[in-house]
Amino acid sequence: MMSSYEASYTALDRSDARTPLGRVLHAEVLGGVRPLVVASAVACSLFRCIFESPIEYAKVMRQTGREWSARDAYRGAPTQVARTTAMLALIFVPYDVVRRKTTWFERSLAAQWLVVTAVCAASYAAAWPLETLKNLAQAGAPRPGASVGERVAALGGWRGLYAGAGPGIACGGFRNGVAFVVMAKYQECATRWGLR
Repeated sequence: MMSSYEASYTALDRSDARTPLGRVLHAEVLGGVRPLVVASAVACSLFRCIFESPIEYAKVMRQTGREWSARDAYRGAPTQVARTTAMLALIFVPYDVVRRKTTWFERSLAAQWLVVTAVCAASYAAAWPLETLKNLAQAGAPRPGASVGERVAALGGWRGLYAGAGPGIACGGFRNGVAFVVMAKYQECATRWGLR
């Protein structure tokens, strides 16, 4: 995930800020949101879905005791792209704003970890209903091609969209917080060594 985000971010960040596209990408809107961060999250989501969707599909099918088929490997992919785009945008946008607009990241490694863990946990909480819908779509539950309404009904109502959210949110926040701190330290070293 991080490498595809970093690659798209770096490519977009290198766009000439004097061109119309460059001005749009580098502009700050809504209190510091930069379109290049959102565009990078979308690109990362699409790239991630291409490779992750078949694996996620097989995992969900086996978890639900169903047989999987290679021809259905991209079942639920549109829901996965929506979930992943929402999740990544809700991670990378606040991360970018906090990094550029505050001194929190200069304080300590622990402060970096706390900020990123909180941002990631909040992102997982916001995107969790899409995660649940993605899993149902991939599993073909309650039936292949079911509508969102049918899937919500199969869960017992809207509250069912948050089934298993507690452990998922805690795990997602923690592991991504650790991964971000490692990535940030790697980026510092890569920059210092002239690799980027």
